[in-house]
Amino acid sequence: MNAPIIEVQNLSFGYGARPILKDINLKVNAGDFLGLIGPNGSAKTTFLKLILGILKPWQGQIRLFGQDITVFKRWDKIGYLAQKAASVNIGFPATVEEIVAANLYRQVGPFRAPKKTHRAKVQSALETVGLINKRKCLIGNLSGGEVQKVFIARALVNEPSLFLLDEPTVGVDLKGQEGLYELLDRLNKQWHITVILISHDVGVVTARVKRLACLNDTQIFVFDQPFDFLSSPDNLTKVYGQGMQTLIHCHQVNCKGRSFNA
Repeated sequence: MNAPIIEVQNLSFGYGARPILKDINLKVNAGDFLGLIGPNGSAKTTFLKLILGILKPWQGQIRLFGQDITVFKRWDKIGYLAQKAASVNIGFPATVEEIVAANLYRQVGPFRAPKKTHRAKVQSALETVGLINKRKCLIGNLSGGEVQKVFIARALVNEPSLFLLDEPTVGVDLKGQEGLYELLDRLNKQWHITVILISHDVGVVTARVKRLACLNDTQIFVFDQPFDFLSSPDNLTKVYGQGMQTLIHCHQVNCKGRSFNA
């Protein structure tokens, strides 16, 4: 059996003297589509930054692709879409293909023009996200959903095996959100990219992901069947505490919604 792509063992971290993550354990296998949810302040973004090596844990171990993070060097295998990545200056004078190509700077080298192989990677990434016809457009002339797809293409241009996204649908309209979720589903199923997605949209994420991880009160709770979390008052209480009122609904034929208190 292959080693997990991500293995977190007994991880603890905090700011100042206050712990915000304590004894966290998590395994993410190749092909997973993991949703990461939790209330505001539950350290979801912090957890991703620890996985990316941006922050160092107080204690515990993180292994990426079978290697301890302290010696891991293949960061090109990991794509990352930061929170509010699409909040760009609409007057920034760069085209879509220029922004995507910029992520190949290590391959291209300083002060050098991209070669044919680099341009082919940019084209492939833009075709994947459905923006090849917008490659010459200025970034400021795109919609919110299109801008997010540009930054997804920017991550894809290095052909990552793992993709981490921090609330990619913020500021995107409903049509754009649906397009983003469909794209992530395609990347996971067809490109075989392992995906970790942070979102506050618990209902949508539960319907999209394969596994669900819930951060709250320094702890993590993992559900291999995502809908089990949403449909169980006990699970909701364990993660979010008492006083939750939940409405479950869907838009499929013969699907009946229901509600309960937790």
